[in-house]
Amino acid sequence: MYQHFTWGEQNYNSHLVHLSTDFVFDGRNGPYVETDEPNPLSFYAHTKYEGEKLIEKSGISAAILRTIIIYGVVDDNSRSNVVLWALNSFGIINQSLSSTINFVRQL
Repeated sequence: MYQHFTWGEQNYNSHLVHLSTDFVFDGRNGPYVETDEPNPLSFYAHTKYEGEKLIEKSGISAAILRTIIIYGVVDDNSRSNVVLWALNSFGIINQSLSSTINFVRQL
């Protein structure tokens, strides 16, 4: 499977950014750091962790981001999701994108 990762890196000089989840941890001893041993409990968490291991095994240039909120909005808006954070951090938000995000929030 990871042969596809290495092919992409070799042919396109790419860097993979993999969005994973903090669900790879069991929640018993947080807060966690990246060197803590994962202990996924759900099927979703297991598949995310298996993906992480494939990427690490491939040896490609990659970053694995274990986020807490991929998309959606927390009720009290105390934390941003990773998509909005990235868009805001890199100044990518424009009027049409902002309108689309507001429309999705209303759904």
